[in-house]
Amino acid sequence: MEIKTENSNPTSSLLILFSLMFLGIGLRFYGLNHILGGGDENEVLMYYVYKPISFIVSSFIYNYHHVFHTILLHFMAQWFGELNEYAIRAPAFLSGIATLWLVYKVSQKMFASLWVARLSLLIMALSPIHIYYSQTARGYSLSIFISILMIYALIRFFESGLSVAWAFLLAICGFLITYTIPLNALFVIALGIWAAFVTTNSRYGKGFDFDPNLKRKRFLYILCVFVGMALLSLLAYSPLLKDMLEIAGNRYLKMHNYSSRIDLIIHFFPNLIKFFFPGSLIFFTPFIAIGLFKAKPVLKGYRLLPIFVVLTIYLISVISFVVWFPRSYLFTLPLLVIFLSAGLVFSVELAIKFFPNFSNSSKYFGGIIIVYILLSFKWLLPNYYLSNNLESGKKYLEFVSARTHPLDLIVIGSPMNYLYSRYRYKENLKNIFFKGEIEGIKFIASNIQEFDDMTLPGRADNEPRFPVFRDFFKQRLKSVNMPHQKQLYSLTGEKKLSVLSEDFEVNGNFVGKLGTGRIVFDKDRTLSGSSSLGIVADSNGDMVFEKPITQMIDISEESLAVLVWGEKFANREFGFPLLRVNFSEVDLNQETPVSFKAIKPFILQNSEYQLRTGLINNGIGMELLLNDKKVPQPEWAIRAVIGKIPPGRYRAKIEFFCPKGQMIHYDGIRLFFVEKSKEITQDSSSKKNG
Repeated sequence: MEIKTENSNPTSSLLILFSLMFLGIGLRFYGLNHILGGGDENEVLMYYVYKPISFIVSSFIYNYHHVFHTILLHFMAQWFGELNEYAIRAPAFLSGIATLWLVYKVSQKMFASLWVARLSLLIMALSPIHIYYSQTARGYSLSIFISILMIYALIRFFESGLSVAWAFLLAICGFLITYTIPLNALFVIALGIWAAFVTTNSRYGKGFDFDPNLKRKRFLYILCVFVGMALLSLLAYSPLLKDMLEIAGNRYLKMHNYSSRIDLIIHFFPNLIKFFFPGSLIFFTPFIAIGLFKAKPVLKGYRLLPIFVVLTIYLISVISFVVWFPRSYLFTLPLLVIFLSAGLVFSVELAIKFFPNFSNSSKYFGGIIIVYILLSFKWLLPNYYLSNNLESGKKYLEFVSARTHPLDLIVIGSPMNYLYSRYRYKENLKNIFFKGEIEGIKFIASNIQEFDDMTLPGRADNEPRFPVFRDFFKQRLKSVNMPHQKQLYSLTGEKKLSVLSEDFEVNGNFVGKLGTGRIVFDKDRTLSGSSSLGIVADSNGDMVFEKPITQMIDISEESLAVLVWGEKFANREFGFPLLRVNFSEVDLNQETPVSFKAIKPFILQNSEYQLRTGLINNGIGMELLLNDKKVPQPEWAIRAVIGKIPPGRYRAKIEFFCPKGQMIHYDGIRLFFVEKSKEITQDSSSKKNG
């Protein structure tokens, strides 16, 4: 089957094509190096990308995981550096550029019109949402690219008489788009239904030169290709299915963005359109309907393609009442853009037919193009380009390294600031752990209020996130201005106390509190000292026991308590601190401020005072892969929790915990008390009053 195109000067056509491509590339390249962390980049990088491939392909503990895209990011980070903005965003950027080219090619195939192809390329090049995701290290740009590649492969598959080569490419694309985002399976299902329909329906399959006597054979061939996609996807997801089903049950199936099915039925399409065509661009969207129902594609079957795709998504969402954010359906964007362009071209041709004065179509198209460009930039400039922070992340990292001591514990206020602080934090925490010393505690935040309001997770079973530091500092702390509009605060003074000796966890007596199991001292699995403490809890319940600290702890000033340790689970990471500091004797100094007593740094449980602590910088991976001949690559994690403690004399003990039926190793336990900073600076009100 041969598709005819409009006559055009080849040199002029190439010049226009390259100009439009250059525009699209330029809009996506400018600002590509803006600071990492936005658009869920922070979460996917911290939770997955920087971890081993074995973890990436077998874990789905958070919903940020676009597996195939994450694998690509992992290798980019390995080859070019974990904070290389260009490299980390390269898969999204290159997918975005390839999408522009394929939109041009597919629109030519569907409408045999250079005007439709050029306008499709222009609209896609200017698409705010596509520019955004072409510069965001998430799987959406890759999904858009694979979706239009699938359409192109399917068209060529039909044109070639169902060749094996195009069938193979189609199957691989179907697998990869699903392996990128599971919800993309909706697109694969819709495309499969459309393919089966046009190959078996004589009217809508007309033009593909199908043999009318081979309907069943064609249907079975298409069925095998799409079943192959499904089987490949299931095989790839098999290590993740348990986690995915658990998350789906706890989150996806319960989380609705609409109050009712009626709300979903009414607002699904408007919300999708507003997201895909933001701002004034929405006024162009009626041309999508014109393109769908009035424009004349080369083959009748092409008109049904976007209808099948959109209606499949819509009906499944309405029936199941499982619906996600509009970005999850971005695989429909190329088709909508192509039919928007077709609708515009049809409208121009109609206007020329009824209004002879508009016979110069170039001027008419030129006016539409200028208006569309102006409206696109009206949204892009203030909402995207001018709001991007292009300040170097390397300067941020260098600043943190220069202004902190190697034995400082760094507390980071917001997870959005983790990426460029994590290197120094991890190095410092390892120094503290292996040397058994601490110098001070530094805090990174936008302002001191962030410190006061910051909540930290406690134990997973009975301690929700709580504001560890609230009301701890009544005066403004001295701070240093950092890049990215952040401040570096020093939380502690000079006095420091370390109360645990080397190999504390394997020396001395243990007292059982709860459950049954066994304790072993393991010389083969160790991070620090001669042995680690191994705990195996029986399957009938959690196991808890305590080990006393021999020395009396004297705290003369309000202080921060820091507990650092290494842990290794036999099966998987739990992610929460499993150690506690309990006090059997508490003798608060009389001069302890009343306000400090009121914030309850302790929880009274069974006649014992339990120090309230929170896990700092949760989400920054502190896993250490160690080479061990007897146990291949055991994975240890170093953790730190922090709490506040008033002046007084204390006798304390460490509580060890192991979940039922699990095995855990503890090693290198450190407990520090560091006095609160007394360095303050006057605020503006005190200066005026002074």
